[in-house]
Amino acid sequence: MRDSALVELRILGSVHLKASDGREVETLVRHEKRTALLAYLAAALPRGPQRRDTLLALFWPESDAPHARAALNQALYVLRTALGEQAIVPRGDGAAGLNSEVVWCDVAAFEAALDGGRPNEALALYRGDLLDGFFVIGAPEFERWLERERARLRERAAEGAWALAESRAAAGDSLEAARWARRAADLLPADEAVARRLMIFLQGLGDRAAAIRAYEAFERHSPRSTSSSRRLRRKLWRRASAMESAASRQRVRPRRHVPVTSRAHVVDACPHSASPWSRS
Repeated sequence: MRDSALVELRILGSVHLKASDGREVETLVRHEKRTALLAYLAAALPRGPQRRDTLLALFWPESDAPHARAALNQALYVLRTALGEQAIVPRGDGAAGLNSEVVWCDVAAFEAALDGGRPNEALALYRGDLLDGFFVIGAPEFERWLERERARLRERAAEGAWALAESRAAAGDSLEAARWARRAADLLPADEAVARRLMIFLQGLGDRAAAIRAYEAFERHSPRSTSSSRRLRRKLWRRASAMESAASRQRVRPRRHVPVTSRAHVVDACPHSASPWSRS
């Protein structure tokens, strides 16, 4: 449990919910719409109370106003009962929000760590896409919001991984630098600009073969690469081939011939040596 929060909500990756006092809260996530509402209150920007008309449009778009309001009130009541009376914060205009002092959420902590210049801490929290594998029937606006937020948080995670890669490269740790750079690229496998950035980064670390493999991995995800990426790949390939050819020539370079010194000269040069031919 984080700090003094009573409930821990993890929604980066699969959903996990637990209370510090051991009471049963996991049953909440078995109800898709209540889980979606809880996640939205925890992760939506700007953080804080959300307008009721926004919540109604997201989660009950096909219900008339009275039924939609009744459904929202019931869902908020269930959340408050399960998480604690202080977990849901009402506002005078009818808006509702999640009390961060009661409910800790990994999304908020992830973004706070990135904003605070702590990418290592942030990447430890990023277990996967927001609500990975989660789907709500009959809430298309929520699904569109979810897809946008998944993409945004994935890009932020990639930025954090690049920050770690550049930091390790500056410290001379090429192995860790390459690992974090690949993590950044893996988060956005179909982004050609990211693939080119990875290639250039690996080349800068002196690993042209890895840079070429990075291009080939990108091509498997997105075979329609642009001419600029193909030119970069050919440039890296030519350099790698030239270096390999130079190394091969060095390996097979003939040894300089050293003439064998005559036996007589050896004997003359070593007058104090015992010679087998001088024995009687």
